[in-house]
Amino acid sequence: MDYVEEVAVLLGAFSLLEYKHGADELKVLRKDECSEAVEILSCAIDEILGGLNKIPDNNHIAEWKQKVTSLLLHGLLQCHRCNCSCTTPVLAEEETSYDRIASALPSFSCHLYFNIIEQLSFTPELWKAVAMVDPVHIQWLALCILQHINQQTNPKDLQLFADFCEFLTDCPSAILCNDTTELNNPNRSEDQDEFQADYHEEIQELFCDILRRNMLHFTSDSQKKSIFGSMMQLTSGVYLEKFSIDEHILNFSSDDSTCHRRQFNPRQCKNNQHFQNSILSILASYISHDDWTKSIKRFFKIFTNFQSCLMTKHEANGAGNLNETARDLCGFTYKLYLCEATLRENNKFLPSQNDTSGAYDSVNLEQEQVLAFLDGLQLKELLDLQREIEIEQRKRVYSLEIAIRELAEKSEHHQDYLDWLLRQRGHIVEDERYVKCLLENICLLASEDRFYALLDVLMETAKDDTAALLKEVCLVVLRELPLTTQNHLHGNLPEKYTTLLAKCMDEPFQQQVIQVLNQLVNNAEEIEESVRGLSPLALQCPADVVNMALSESITNSGQNGIIVEVFRMLPNICITLKKNKPRIGRILHDVISKKKKFSCTEVQNLLDLIRGLLENFMYDSATMSLLNPSEFIKLCIVEHLSWGTVNDGNTLKNSYLELALKMLLVAIETNCESDLTPVDVHTGNDPSVARKTHWIFTIDLIPLLQTLCGLLDGCRFLWFEPSEDSDADNTEDLGSRVIVKTLTIEIIERICQIVELHPSETSEKSLMWLYNCIRDFDWSTRLHLHKLFSTSPHTMTVPGNLADYCTCTTDDSRWALDTHDKTDGLLVMLQVGSNNDVMMNTVLDDLMEGEILEKDGQLYGNLVLALAQLLPQCIQSELQRMMRIVQQIIKRCPSSFKYRTLYTNNLPLDVLHEDCLEGLMVCQVLCDTLYLLKHTLWMSDKIWNHVAKSFSLTMQNVLSNCTVTKRTGYMEHQMFCHTCSAVPLLPELAQEHVYLLLMDLLSNYLQYKARNNINYHMQCCIETLPKSQYKDNLMKQWNC
Repeated sequence: MDYVEEVAVLLGAFSLLEYKHGADELKVLRKDECSEAVEILSCAIDEILGGLNKIPDNNHIAEWKQKVTSLLLHGLLQCHRCNCSCTTPVLAEEETSYDRIASALPSFSCHLYFNIIEQLSFTPELWKAVAMVDPVHIQWLALCILQHINQQTNPKDLQLFADFCEFLTDCPSAILCNDTTELNNPNRSEDQDEFQADYHEEIQELFCDILRRNMLHFTSDSQKKSIFGSMMQLTSGVYLEKFSIDEHILNFSSDDSTCHRRQFNPRQCKNNQHFQNSILSILASYISHDDWTKSIKRFFKIFTNFQSCLMTKHEANGAGNLNETARDLCGFTYKLYLCEATLRENNKFLPSQNDTSGAYDSVNLEQEQVLAFLDGLQLKELLDLQREIEIEQRKRVYSLEIAIRELAEKSEHHQDYLDWLLRQRGHIVEDERYVKCLLENICLLASEDRFYALLDVLMETAKDDTAALLKEVCLVVLRELPLTTQNHLHGNLPEKYTTLLAKCMDEPFQQQVIQVLNQLVNNAEEIEESVRGLSPLALQCPADVVNMALSESITNSGQNGIIVEVFRMLPNICITLKKNKPRIGRILHDVISKKKKFSCTEVQNLLDLIRGLLENFMYDSATMSLLNPSEFIKLCIVEHLSWGTVNDGNTLKNSYLELALKMLLVAIETNCESDLTPVDVHTGNDPSVARKTHWIFTIDLIPLLQTLCGLLDGCRFLWFEPSEDSDADNTEDLGSRVIVKTLTIEIIERICQIVELHPSETSEKSLMWLYNCIRDFDWSTRLHLHKLFSTSPHTMTVPGNLADYCTCTTDDSRWALDTHDKTDGLLVMLQVGSNNDVMMNTVLDDLMEGEILEKDGQLYGNLVLALAQLLPQCIQSELQRMMRIVQQIIKRCPSSFKYRTLYTNNLPLDVLHEDCLEGLMVCQVLCDTLYLLKHTLWMSDKIWNHVAKSFSLTMQNVLSNCTVTKRTGYMEHQMFCHTCSAVPLLPELAQEHVYLLLMDLLSNYLQYKARNNINYHMQCCIETLPKSQYKDNLMKQWNC
């Protein structure tokens, strides 16, 4: 069917109705004309809609389809409007044309609605038009629209749903409530049941389902405004007041006969209340979401309407239902506060304080309005209502404490509801049941902030007896909180609570606290059983008690009774907290730090206590990591090295150091024996073992190493003998020094062993700290420090070509130079020792004597690189010493190096001899060293002269030490070329020694029959020399 035929059929059907385009009314037809018109219209609708479905869609066709369907609907609405615009008088016994059309149209109109809805051509404007002229079918129409929206996934349908919410706002009672007037109409035909039935329950259910699933998909403000407008209407006085239709919105006549007012139906009250509950629940679930927080004021207004409805005592809702009304108010007030509390926690209300755009003032005003509204949600009205119920019914009611318990038990957000109850304290402060109920429910709280908020409320509530109430709260917390909370509380009361507690720490209360503490300690097994499966942080109580009991206020006020008791119970407390290692260190720290002055006896007792704890359970095989020794030492020992009087100060210091070092030694031994074994994941060993070893090393041993460095760095007085002015009879002090020194040596050796097993895990920072601390140590004890350093190649940025010839001959791959300096422990050691001849000599001797050098020549390359790095920092005497060391290293292990041939491609066999190769490598090193020294600022002409002289003598010694019997000149050739490359590096005044060396080398070379290719190299080298008299002399000698 083409377009012309479609339009012809359409216009033909309406021409029979004498339809005039643009007219506002239809001429009344005779009975036969009406029958014919209805029949043709029915066929036209079916044929046109069927034809439209067959036409493929495009932009033009879609627009044309919408016009056609709109025209069809407009014609149908004109037929309905006949009833309103008919002016022709009719007899009562005669059937009017409208009656005839109206009796035949319902099935056609509903058919048309359904088909046009499927075409997505039914706009909200047409919905409203249908609602005005066809209120009989409005529920059926609404259900069709919702079913269509529910079945579609097109994003356009979200806007359709928002439009439906706006449509629903215009006529909520007509859609959501049963029209009892029409249902009781005796003239209603049976075939109209399908389209005029009561669908309000299905509409409510489907509406809530769509709303719940698509709340987060509404993004535009216009959509949210439509939805909230609908919610406002639905939560207003719909079901507690008489249902009516807004005459102004619907433009209805004031005549009741045309308005079709709906009468109040008590049966529907419960269903509509459930519908409102569902809507509020949906809003409460999404109101805290980012996309909806800007709509918080609208939600508060909706809730205000709902609260007003609940508190309105209508005669139809008798006193028997007031209990449910009160409970609904409690429940929804809790839901509202849940939304508000979430927004407060996330600071969704306020913009940044630094906002200077002026938006802050408006938003702040909005927040003040919100807070004012929340303060208006008082429980006073609810309590008054409950009292009325008590008077009327004389029965058990939902009192406040019952509501608290029941809601807390049934709700997964009970703590939020309790938060809301806390906000109401200003209105029920005189109610003792309220305070009692809060105390009984304190253990329901599972977060630290709410716990302290509750303490604030309780202290504010009992204004005249704060101390007594605080005591009661503390005892309740001590008894109950550790058994119910998990890992949220940190176990340290804020200072303001400990200060207030100190004010009321009288003797009776001390006894009560001690009693509770004793109960917890004595029932340690029961406590551990009760918290099985929870975090060890659940056992917070003893730490809190110690923290409170040892506070500054208690100590300063002279209330020391509980301190003595805590000292006595401390071992048992620590055993109770055996699984809670942070609390042990904290308790010991509190014991030591809270009391500033100790007598000698108390210090000795304290040391005995700590030793006992160490021996009893801290470092057994099962609980090695109970207490971090480095943290304990830092908190309890290192910070208090100045304790004691003048007479016993040194003894006390050494006693603490001795204890600290023993703890470190035990910890290191335990780790070494149990877990720190060499692990090579590349050989197929268990990867979990490697991970475990790495974890133990990085978590335990590196902190131990750093703590040891801190101790040694702060106690260097131990490494020197007492001065002559000191008391010579102080044998105990000298004995402590020997013990500490011995333990230190043991720990250093043990750390060296650990680093040897895991060199890659040792941080450069830790090594630097170690050497900075021990550089003043007595190096008479051999420590075998070479084990600290890795023998694998290290990438370094070295000027010149040192990295090339420091490549091991067994590895063909050259080292890749990096732009970042990378060092290992060897370089760190040499840097530290460069300013200390004794240490440097000791370390070098240790390296030279180490067996590892015999097995892995790669360490030689690392050492040469490290020495080359230090050359620019050396003074003259050190420079000579460095050069001798380099020569010794090359001589000791020449096979570990690779000579880089610069001036010829193939060397003869005599040059490949070991002695010759060693000499050439020394020449190469010396030349590169001169290159490094060129960039040194401290090099003066005098020093350069000395360096040039040393260079020449060394080269002559290299040549004279070559024991090759058959010489061909290649040795002299290579040395000559190397020396020529070194001349431009020297200042002019220092070049004389090098030129004399060149003259000797050239003279020796000319004694042999050389090949032309190496002669060419010799001549090129001479030409590269700077112009001078020496160069001219060389050229003359060459030409001769």
